Amino acid sequence: RFKLPGGSKSVHRAARPASREQPLRLQASVAWVDEECDDVGLTSADLESSASLEPLVDEWMRLVLSGHERRPGQMDMILEDLGPMPPAGRVTERALWVCALINPLPGLGVAYEIRPRVLMADSARQRLEIAGQGLEDSIAHLNGSRPLGRG
Repeated sequence: RFKLPGGSKSVHRAARPASREQPLRLQASVAWVDEECDDVGLTSADLESSASLEPLVDEWMRLVLSGHERRPGQMDMILEDLGPMPPAGRVTERALWVCALINPLPGLGVAYEIRPRVLMADSARQRLEIAGQGLEDSIAHLNGSRPLGRG
């Protein structure tokens, strides 16, 4: 799923067979998400869940900065690329932001890969749940209470 203001909601291109004259082309199907429409119908509980990500992000950042960066200044670069956390009322943007934070490229190795799941989610509520669980799992790994791979 990609964000493209004013773009169509879905794109599908057929791949051409590879030949000696033409390079191989890949086929992709893309679903556009309109965050404003996607966030309609959220309950006050959803907005509270979205707001509750902020203290979790603060805790996660504290833990990562206590010795889990793979190189000095890595989190500074990640945050510069991401910009500020979107407001709680923009649930889809906030969930995607959290996913990008805990699963950056290059990776930190402190969280399960949740980007594919959040991109495949059908609603803002599902994206929020996936991002929140991913953040909680990563915090548990970082603080030693539940290391990754040890359910």
